[in-house]
Amino acid sequence: MKRTREEALQTRQHLLEAALEVFHARGVARASLDEIARTAGVTRGALYWHFRNKEDLFDALCQAHFKDIRAKLSCEDGAVNPQAWNILIESCIAYYRRLVDDPVLCKFAAVLHLKCEATPGNEGILRVLASHRNIWRQHLRMAIQSGQRHGMLPADLDPDLAQAALMSSLFGLTSLWLSEPQRLDMRRCAEPLVRACADMLSQSPHLRRPL
Repeated sequence: MKRTREEALQTRQHLLEAALEVFHARGVARASLDEIARTAGVTRGALYWHFRNKEDLFDALCQAHFKDIRAKLSCEDGAVNPQAWNILIESCIAYYRRLVDDPVLCKFAAVLHLKCEATPGNEGILRVLASHRNIWRQHLRMAIQSGQRHGMLPADLDPDLAQAALMSSLFGLTSLWLSEPQRLDMRRCAEPLVRACADMLSQSPHLRRPL
């Protein structure tokens, strides 16, 4: 039984890896479950044993890539880590540096930012993507509010405006680098650009609540 469970987990991982390759090569809308199963070296039936449909597979891929940062922002008891704001900034810096050297992470980022086409028939994937973006918004807001509570950010900072500004900056930086990586030395620029975003939240009067 132990061996069977290990084999099932291995098959699931192969399917996730194959899905990433096919999504990246063809775009999510044009990717088929048949091609993903062939790439993973399993039958379509084996794929359906693990995942209900393409949306379920895409969701699992997102969860696998986002789990580490989610864990870092929370304590063992599930409460918000008092260092959540600092952890978020350091994690973002590390993420952008990893993009340069980690082909798996780079492909996943490209799938999220460039390969989820808004085409007929791809609505289910876009709903999954929107769901994960909403979770990311909540984590950003949580980290911002933690920073406020612990004196790392201004107490009168508007969390909603701050979250929107930070998310726009981070997503824009990711898309810019993925589209034209040769124009930006991400290893050198990751830290100053991310810290500049953090400084914007700390210093801009336009992100404060009105008195």
